[in-house]
Amino acid sequence: MLTILAIKRSELYALILFLVMLTETAFGNTPLQRYNLVVNRIILFIEIIFFAVFLVMERYSQKRVALITSLSLVFVSSYFILGSAILFKMFMVAMVVSKIDTTRAFKIMFKYKVFILLIIISMSIIGIIPNTLVQVAKGVGTTFGYGLGYSHPNRLASSICCAILCYFAWKKNSLRIGNIIIVGLVTIVFFYITKCRTLLY
Repeated sequence: MLTILAIKRSELYALILFLVMLTETAFGNTPLQRYNLVVNRIILFIEIIFFAVFLVMERYSQKRVALITSLSLVFVSSYFILGSAILFKMFMVAMVVSKIDTTRAFKIMFKYKVFILLIIISMSIIGIIPNTLVQVAKGVGTTFGYGLGYSHPNRLASSICCAILCYFAWKKNSLRIGNIIIVGLVTIVFFYITKCRTLLY
């Protein structure tokens, strides 16, 4: 009973950490993203605490603990060398995703990204954040596209493309023709909105 409870609690901490890290970058390339060094460091400290609790609850073998500790020290040192915590964050994501399960992680990412996209697009349409027509350079000239709340149409296209890839990774074993048709229609609609070829790749 205690073992089952420990597994469930460690998975809960893994899910919370995963969602916190998704939220941290959810509004990138939009006016809603605000950089604050103090806030970022506080968030990183909270993430490290959740990660440490998750590792303790996993009750790894001594050999595995030694390996994880060694890797953690390497990635933490990269923060002081590079001035960025990106490598350590990637290590934390890899660890929690291995607990959550890759397919489930992609499912969460897809639903979360679609939810955030709907918020940003809705806010741009009703005028809370800018929705300006942006000139997009092409190989043979220029055209105009909308970012729908993003700083550039390419940023919106990249977010849509990322959500689509997460969807395919989630549904890789159960894709139907209907799913592909819907994704194709969404791709075409946003291509005409953004005028970005990123979506067509």
